[in-house]
Amino acid sequence: MKQATTTIVKPLPDHLFRVHGESAEMKWQAMSGVGYHTPNDRFFVRNHTSTPLIDATTWRLRVHGAGVRWPREFGYDEVRAMPSRTLDVAIECAGNGRRFYGTQQDDAAPGTQWGLGAIGVARWRGVLLKDLLEEAGVRPEAVDVLPTGLDAPFEDYGHVRRPLPIGKAMDDALVAYEMNGVPLPADHGFPARLVVPGWVG
Repeated sequence: MKQATTTIVKPLPDHLFRVHGESAEMKWQAMSGVGYHTPNDRFFVRNHTSTPLIDATTWRLRVHGAGVRWPREFGYDEVRAMPSRTLDVAIECAGNGRRFYGTQQDDAAPGTQWGLGAIGVARWRGVLLKDLLEEAGVRPEAVDVLPTGLDAPFEDYGHVRRPLPIGKAMDDALVAYEMNGVPLPADHGFPARLVVPGWVG
C-alpha cells in the first residue's frame, strides 16, 4: 500500500517510508543489502510546504547582493557546462532522532517527530559555489551567502533560506544538479540544490 501525500512527488510505499505531514522519513530496513549510497527512491524528503515543480528551461540561478561586483544569472545549461565536481555527502535533517528526546532525555522536543531515517548519503555532482561566486566577482569584504529556496513561502517565515559564512561558501559547497548519477529528482531540489558537506541539510 502507498501512503498518500499532496506535497511530495515520488511514490512513498509503506515499506520504504513513514510520512510526517509534508515530509517522509526513510525506514532503515529499506537499506538492507543496498550499500553505501541511499537510492533516490528511498532518500528522505524534508518539505516545509510542498515540492516545487520547476521548468529548467526558464529557471535561473541568481547571484547578487552587496558581496559581488557583477550580479549574474546562470541558466541550467550554463551551470551544467561549467567544470563539475562529484562528492559523496550525507544530508541529515537537524531534527533527525527528535522523537526520542522525550523517552531518552525526558525532554520532548516540538516539531516533526523523526525517528532515525531523516538522513541519506548520495553521490552529488555539480558546480562548486566558489566558481559561481567568482564569476560574479565576489568581493574580499564579503561576509556570508544567503541561499534561498524556490519552495512556497513557509507560514510567516518566507522562503526557506540559510546563511552560510563566506569561508564555507568558498570551500566545498556544491551547487548540485545530479544525485546518484541522474538529474536531481523534484523532491530533492531539481534543477539544482546546495549541498554543504559537514553542515546540517
